Amino acid sequence: MEISKKLKINIGNYVKRLKDIDFMQPLYEAVVNSMDANASVIKIHFFKTTDVENSNKQDNAQINGFVIKDNGDGFNSKNADSFFEMMQMNKDLGKLGSGRFIWLKVFDKVKIISHFTDKDVIIDFVRYYDDIKYEETKVKNSEVFTEIIFSEVTQEYSAKKPVYNIDYICNNLQAQLLPKLLLWKQHNKNVKIEIDGKKIISNEDLPELKVLDFEVLGSNNYKTYKANFNLYYQIVKNDTGNVSTFYVAHGRQVKPFTKEAQLPKLPSGVTVTMFLTSTYFDDHIGDDRNNFDIDMNNATEAAPITISDINNKLKVETDKIIFEILPEIKKINDQSKLEAINDVPYLAQYINSDIKSIKNTKDWIKEAKEQFEKDEKQIKRDFKKILQNKNIPQSEYERILKEYTRIGEIELGRYIAYRQQIIKHLENLLKQSSTEEGMLHDVFITYLNKNDKNLKNKKQIYDKYTDANLWLLDDKFMPYKYVFSDEKISEIKKQIKKESTFYSLNNTEPDITIFYNRDSENFDVATVEIKALFMKSAEAKNKSISIDEINTNIAIIRNEIKNINNFYGFIITKLDKKTTERLEANDAMKLYSDGDIPYYYFYNKNNNAHTYIVDIESLIKDADMRNNVFLDILKQAPNKIE
Repeated sequence: MEISKKLKINIGNYVKRLKDIDFMQPLYEAVVNSMDANASVIKIHFFKTTDVENSNKQDNAQINGFVIKDNGDGFNSKNADSFFEMMQMNKDLGKLGSGRFIWLKVFDKVKIISHFTDKDVIIDFVRYYDDIKYEETKVKNSEVFTEIIFSEVTQEYSAKKPVYNIDYICNNLQAQLLPKLLLWKQHNKNVKIEIDGKKIISNEDLPELKVLDFEVLGSNNYKTYKANFNLYYQIVKNDTGNVSTFYVAHGRQVKPFTKEAQLPKLPSGVTVTMFLTSTYFDDHIGDDRNNFDIDMNNATEAAPITISDINNKLKVETDKIIFEILPEIKKINDQSKLEAINDVPYLAQYINSDIKSIKNTKDWIKEAKEQFEKDEKQIKRDFKKILQNKNIPQSEYERILKEYTRIGEIELGRYIAYRQQIIKHLENLLKQSSTEEGMLHDVFITYLNKNDKNLKNKKQIYDKYTDANLWLLDDKFMPYKYVFSDEKISEIKKQIKKESTFYSLNNTEPDITIFYNRDSENFDVATVEIKALFMKSAEAKNKSISIDEINTNIAIIRNEIKNINNFYGFIITKLDKKTTERLEANDAMKLYSDGDIPYYYFYNKNNNAHTYIVDIESLIKDADMRNNVFLDILKQAPNKIE
């Protein structure tokens, strides 16, 4: 006795695994299927319900289902067999077999009726395998057409029924079908879609699109792969200003361009239509038709070309098109590029090397930083080769050394840019009426407050160039050995007071004291006082007193610390007319400054001490002028990275 088994498919479980979709997606799928079946006329009629309380208000009508009628091939034997074969793929028609299951995600019942000249084919398609029915009835029909009736919304989607709005439906349907409609027009095939006898979508009214072909390469551990892509596009100036860009598979819109491939901000009134097609997309469309089984960054044996690979090439091509059609964009792009270089001049060579991309200022900076960090990591790995491999080829040695030097120059440039931010911050502090001298002190070196509970965790000896911005005085003060803030030097002075009667100490200590180890035994020392920046002119005498204070402090430290060579004292203040007159009356020497007020200089022979009285605004101007020399060099970096 022969026993046979019939394979059953649990359609319900398969449908449950499909991702959440739009309520209207079954409509889009069904219309595309009609077009795939060579229909030239498609008519759609919606079933509507209204709230009982508002049954007389048409604008409250909700979509409860719809019927689609077309004059296509219908469910002949070939198409019926394809429909009943689970996951059958007909690449010529673009059918993956999952579209009909998407129908059942939203509707519990779908009835298909195909009228042929000699028969009717009726299919009741539902979630339960045993309840699916197929009937053929021999009849004579004068009209050949197919109807698909969608009814009985699923419980999952009963609360998601959209309000019936024929304009909204028409616009969305056209947007979804646009790739298909345009591709049909390219091949001289026309279709007319009628919605409730009121709205018509026709590809005859759609514009001609240009097409650009390009290749994308991908690779993984298994092979190198190449795929062809076709970019269809149109850019026009009109009142619409719509931008539609999307990836297409089998002539169907799948998803908009991802962030990496999105177009830049365009002038108002520019309408853009772009869609990207490829057999590679056709082979990798997901079951829910809303995505691809292609990873964003990681190549696999099944999908060796990533979305990033595609986007990188796509971005280059779309930017070329925009530059050609909208030359005014180049001016906007050049401005954003310049702003980026001004913000991060040390990355100018990366920004300048990208001559075809369109980006906003933020993206110019972001991508330049990412590329620099990538290069930095690579050159550090390469440099280890020099240290570990004595037999490295000379050409490779020279390449690595050249690249290592280039990265080092950029690191230096980053520091110069940091300095410029400090200068701007100092300028802003002077403009603020609420600024205190302690805040200005913190620009030069962090103020250490003896009452601060976290004092033990704060550095009092600084060992990094970014810990103290002493270059504001002069770059020669950068290579210091130790820097002490006022709390630390106060401790030193208290100890001196116990042992010395040479001077009676007043209550004012230097704000900053810096030690320079010029040789193995001796130091040069500089002290800095920030004085009377915000005092009224009537109190300007306090500025003169500060000169005596700094000389007193210098004498005490020199008398008690024997291994000091040169001593430099700086008073940073806001010089007014009365103070400059007093300084000049006391034979203070004028020194050049790019600011409006010169520096004033005294030399104390007995203490071998050089004292400078510096106007804060002149100090800022001089620091800015020195730093801008380096910034100008950075901004004029070569356009190409050799």
